[in-house]
Amino acid sequence: MKEEEHIIDYILKVTSRKYETKICKSYQNKRAYEKRKKRIDDTIFYCEECKQCWSIVTKAIDTGGFRIYPSGNMPSIGKKRKKCVYCTKKEINEN
Repeated sequence: MKEEEHIIDYILKVTSRKYETKICKSYQNKRAYEKRKKRIDDTIFYCEECKQCWSIVTKAIDTGGFRIYPSGNMPSIGKKRKKCVYCTKKEINEN
């Protein structure tokens, strides 16, 4: 009859380095977004005048250097309040 494995032997086997790296690798892949230099939410702003979210992007993505997202597509909760480029141009032209 085969003896059952002792609880201490089982714990030592499960907590071995090989087993830990196998489990931790899946967690590292899930957290890859945390290693970015900029978080996406830090680059998206909410304009209170036109009530739309906008962000500064490279000119390779959008020729204007910024992108305005259609209202209703982007939640405004937690976004920094900052006037968009259109609203600042309107303000300058009015003065």
